[in-house]
Amino acid sequence: MDLLERRRQHALDTLAAQYAQGMLDEREFETALQEVRDAPSEAALATMLERYVPTSVPNTPAHASQTVYAILSERTMKGDWITARSVTATTVMGDLTLDMRDVVLTEDTHIHVVTIMGELKILLPPEMAVENNISAVLAEQNDSRGSRRHGPGPTLRLTGTALLAEVSLR
Repeated sequence: MDLLERRRQHALDTLAAQYAQGMLDEREFETALQEVRDAPSEAALATMLERYVPTSVPNTPAHASQTVYAILSERTMKGDWITARSVTATTVMGDLTLDMRDVVLTEDTHIHVVTIMGELKILLPPEMAVENNISAVLAEQNDSRGSRRHGPGPTLRLTGTALLAEVSLR
């Protein structure tokens, strides 16, 4: 993936986070997504983002939450990628893999998932304490570890909804 495509993916992630937090309405979000797809250069992407994304959000602590998106795309999160106690993972007609095998949890962590017409894979180390409360609506959910597994240390809490989707915990 070249630099422009990486910047384009970052712009899509940023806009999706703004939309999920209610900072963009549906019309603004759709318009911004189209502008990201059509941007011919990094400079055009940067100019477009300035119109939609504030440079700072007052009264928001650093790393209060984290967002991860795969919208009409495929994405894999690997390594010690979690930077907040609360993560929102959204998949829309895409494929998202959350590899937790190298993540070091120092406190209870919550991942809220929304998967619509896509696939979400969560790869878990055997010793991680996990509570799975993801609801499946016209979807398939495979949890090879059991719906609740308690182990030592902090707990990973999974909530959210899968709609016309597939969610697997391995």
